[in-house]
Amino acid sequence: MILLSNPERPPLESAQRAVVVDYSPAAIDRRMRELASLWEFWRYLRKFKTVKDRNSPRAIE
Repeated sequence: MILLSNPERPPLESAQRAVVVDYSPAAIDRRMRELASLWEFWRYLRKFKTVKDRNSPRAIE
């Protein structure tokens, strides 16, 4: 038997659900650093090309 809900903690009604967002300067700084590191990783990955893309006019130099 599979129980889909915990009887000790009943599911919240949709009107009671809330999204808590941390807008503190430390949290914003952390998110910006994560975004910057993802951007650098994306730029690193774009340097690699598949064999069929090497002769493409859109290939990255």
